[in-house]
Amino acid sequence: MSKVVDVTRIHSAATTAARDMVAIEEPLEIRLHGRPFSVTMRTPGADRELAAGFLLSERVLRGSDDLGTIEYCSDVAPVAGETNQANVVNVTLTDPSRAGRLLDAARRVTTNSSCGLCGRQTIESLATEGRLVEIATLHGVKAELNIQTMMQRRLTITGSTLRARPVADKGAIAAAVKTHVWPLVESGAVKPIVHATFPLRDAAEAHRVMEADTHIGKLVLVI
Repeated sequence: MSKVVDVTRIHSAATTAARDMVAIEEPLEIRLHGRPFSVTMRTPGADRELAAGFLLSERVLRGSDDLGTIEYCSDVAPVAGETNQANVVNVTLTDPSRAGRLLDAARRVTTNSSCGLCGRQTIESLATEGRLVEIATLHGVKAELNIQTMMQRRLTITGSTLRARPVADKGAIAAAVKTHVWPLVESGAVKPIVHATFPLRDAAEAHRVMEADTHIGKLVLVI
């Protein structure tokens, strides 16, 4: 999904005002039998497929036989500035007792890049003595937090950002990624799923493919 925004194009010393299309990113809350399970950022569209794939990767679903229903929540008020009325889906399992066990074994550590809506919901998804790490503020710098939940579960909330760190720190992180992560990418052990590639001049066509919501995997622009 995309939207049209005002942009300023710069060419040599000249600037011109124009309109362009950008991809939208919004939070999606995934609930299990009405209870918060996780929040992830995504481009709206194919939310049911995303939720099913996410729950499969989290081993909540062991196969298609475990999946009952995936429906948008109609009882959630719309969030200002977001395209989807709710941005919340509720998933039911064919065996409801599994959902209770999975929710009771909530995550110990969660990384969040949104604040706002995500900040409120991720607190509820943390296990006792869990940790929440904020790494960006895509949906604003303010969030409502339930202090009582924090105290009762003995939660730790912290944050990190790369941009403001010293150059030496950034270099050490880059070196660690090169040493420990890049070999996995080069060997193919870790790799993205690419649906299609487009030359940069066909960026509009890439947007049309994205909005058609029939692809699985990344759409890559080649420069």
